[in-house]
Amino acid sequence: MGAEWIINLQGEWKSTNAEREEEKRNRKCIYRVPKYMKDPNSNAYAPQVISFGPYHYCDGAHLKLMEPAKRRILKHYLDEVDKTLETVVSAMKKEARALMDAYDGLEEPWTDEDRFSELMILDGCCLLQFLLFEGNFSDCIDEQLRLCVAKVTTDVLLLENQLPLRVLQILLDIGWGKIGAVDALQLVDGLLAGIYTLGDIPKIGCHILDVFRITALGVGDFVYDGRGDVKLVTLAELAEFGVRLKESAAVGLRSITFQGSVLRLPYIPLDILTESLLLNFVAFEHMHSLHPDVLSFLTFMDRLIDSRGDDKLLQRNMALLQRRKIIGGLTGSDADLAAWFHGVVKEHLFLLRGMLPKSQGVSVDRELIQYCNKKWPKFRAFCIRGCRGWLLKSILATLSLILLHTSFLM
Repeated sequence: MGAEWIINLQGEWKSTNAEREEEKRNRKCIYRVPKYMKDPNSNAYAPQVISFGPYHYCDGAHLKLMEPAKRRILKHYLDEVDKTLETVVSAMKKEARALMDAYDGLEEPWTDEDRFSELMILDGCCLLQFLLFEGNFSDCIDEQLRLCVAKVTTDVLLLENQLPLRVLQILLDIGWGKIGAVDALQLVDGLLAGIYTLGDIPKIGCHILDVFRITALGVGDFVYDGRGDVKLVTLAELAEFGVRLKESAAVGLRSITFQGSVLRLPYIPLDILTESLLLNFVAFEHMHSLHPDVLSFLTFMDRLIDSRGDDKLLQRNMALLQRRKIIGGLTGSDADLAAWFHGVVKEHLFLLRGMLPKSQGVSVDRELIQYCNKKWPKFRAFCIRGCRGWLLKSILATLSLILLHTSFLM
């Protein structure tokens, strides 16, 4: 038995094409989120209305309901571009193998090129229509999609629910030709602009979530140390040291800067989409072996908000963020928001352990600590904190004297 195992293993190694395996690894960009990352927010990674790609195909009765709509949209696409289904199938099958390589851990029946091509065509036409209407289905030919457009937008931005952008480009090229054709990234631009005000859409990206992540990061030199020896002071405490908070002039999570005594933070829209979106950004960065830029941002914000159980300090921290228009669209209490940031960071902090800054620049958290350790900021904070205590004691002492004086006169 031992010899047989050795022979089988050696045969497997010999049959492996190293170049082909390397090519497949380089193409891989769509992943299943591992269980250790999903808990306790598994709903943030699963589609609620419509599935795109193989991972959640007909995964529950609620997703099966949209399959007839996909077939109707395919018929509409063929009529619109005046092409036969055979033409579309032929074009998709030519690139089926490369498209299959984009998915990590592809299982039956999706390892069959015919079956996989069928899925890419149906899902691709549906996603294409969604993008052509920029998330607005007021003129959409399918009533079913129009009624649940908000949830479709959320489903489009899940890591496990992605299609390679190449699928969209194939369908665009078939319908409108390669000369003067609409680029798939232009369609993504329209969708993202309808969700948030962002910077320029990049000319790269392997799927919609990746394009959105690159866009959301923006440009900037934000470096977060992430090591435990940096004890960052909260926003309200930083104000005592003379640090002023302002909104970043640039757009993007990387636009955090600290110069002079001014800390600039980007605007963060907090709505029904934000939690799922940020968690899927973090998952993609981890699975795709990217630098954890989004998690670094979330951890930095958590350190600024963290009140260590002091409700008054938490209120002061959140009030600063809202007054400077750093956060908007709040749907919960200050405690709920702080708990969410802390929960995300706590569940994913292991991804940052051992991480060194990606550049040789000084990280923003260390810059803040260095500033707070200077003589004048330390003296300022000491005076402010001391004055608060002295003022209270002075008021109490004055009231006591007045009461004593009044009782003496009586």
